[in-house]
Amino acid sequence: MDRWELAVPNREDSQRGLVLLGVGVLLVGFEIYDSVVYGFAPSYTLVAILFAFVVGWRIRTMGLYVSQRGVRIRLPYHTRTYDWFEIRDFESKPLPPSRRLLIWVVLKMGEPQRTSVPGSPEILDQLRARLAARSVGE
Repeated sequence: MDRWELAVPNREDSQRGLVLLGVGVLLVGFEIYDSVVYGFAPSYTLVAILFAFVVGWRIRTMGLYVSQRGVRIRLPYHTRTYDWFEIRDFESKPLPPSRRLLIWVVLKMGEPQRTSVPGSPEILDQLRARLAARSVGE
């Protein structure tokens, strides 16, 4: 079995996710308390709260993961996995319209894929070294 490891911890997204998770848990607790104590049936509010909880969990687990197989990009609403042989390079460029530098996975075929990981020379060097090691091993 392939083990995915978080390549770079993204503390900003992790903190946002934890806040959403905490708010979701707190609001679900209030909703359950109201339904037990006052006999209210669960409402659409509970569905919205559970949605916030799920989105909070996804944001909490966002990031760039690596394994022997390749690279996995987790964003709030989707996850994409690319094998090492599909990747040409890694770049650091801004995500329009902001000026925040992010890591982008440059594919051999297809559009570059953005990650949620802030771009820095150290991170790029680590990812490129892993890519080079995989390319030599093939």
